[in-house]
Amino acid sequence: MKSKNISLGAMLLGLLVTAGILFFVWRQIQPSRVNSLVVEGMSEDFTGALPCADCPGIETELSLFRDSSDATAGFFILTETYIDSGDEPFVTYGQWNITQGTKTDKNALVYELTTENPDEAAVYLLIVDEDHLRLLDSEKAEIDSDLNYTLTKQTIADMANPASLSCVEQGGTSEIRTDSQGNQYGMCIFSDGRECEEWALYTEQTCVAYQE
Repeated sequence: MKSKNISLGAMLLGLLVTAGILFFVWRQIQPSRVNSLVVEGMSEDFTGALPCADCPGIETELSLFRDSSDATAGFFILTETYIDSGDEPFVTYGQWNITQGTKTDKNALVYELTTENPDEAAVYLLIVDEDHLRLLDSEKAEIDSDLNYTLTKQTIADMANPASLSCVEQGGTSEIRTDSQGNQYGMCIFSDGRECEEWALYTEQTCVAYQE
């Protein structure tokens, strides 16, 4: 009986920890915060077509969000589309931080991307310069290949909100609004009367109202 009680207690503790993690992630990526950081210029977008073993390439877009211009950590949204596969884009959320050192250069600066899933390996991106990142392997070493593993930072002219672009591609009209707290957010308005919060529509493919 005692062992059963211990097991039940451990299970409840695990559920509480999981709920806490999920709440933390929701706080980090809630749409109002994402839109505010985009508007304030506290985000960077890097794009490129990375190599793929069984397809022409992976269209990759990495959005890095930070609370200040000199932040060394923040959260990210990674969107990967397998070219010619017909599959929906894979969207990954998580935390990023800047680490120092690769296998061959102890002074190199590297973005480390992690999620709350313990089974999901971290992604490492070498900061080549302020406009370019290069994918490293799981041991933070350069990938020995002639293929292009570089992501390029979008310029101001190119930097469009992917959620807004997705809205337009689905036949909607993108509209930026401001809530009672002064946060700006995007709504996708359709001709049938639906009004969908853009980031939820983009990342979850569901139409929901904006919530402050």
